[in-house]
Amino acid sequence: MSDVIEDIFYGNFNVSEMEVPNTDEYRNSLKENEKIFNEVKTIMKKHDINNAEQLIDDVFNSIIDLDNCIAIEIFKIGIKLGLAVGELKSAPLLGKVAK
Repeated sequence: MSDVIEDIFYGNFNVSEMEVPNTDEYRNSLKENEKIFNEVKTIMKKHDINNAEQLIDDVFNSIIDLDNCIAIEIFKIGIKLGLAVGELKSAPLLGKVAK
């Protein structure tokens, strides 16, 4: 655990380099995402929307940006909670040392 915290502190922890999950849930979600993408693209092209794929990509990218913002905030909260729990656990020890 302390190695992870040190990596985060020194900037050695790069989320973009992490591997994608290798789970059935992830693979199913990916397939569903592709299916919906293709359905929407087909509908848009039927309505003569020539830049359908670009518009869909823009929507996906905007959602990814929002998800990243949320993930960062959740990560910050997790770190703060972890530090708070650590302080609670060490508080009785500090009291004993101070006496």
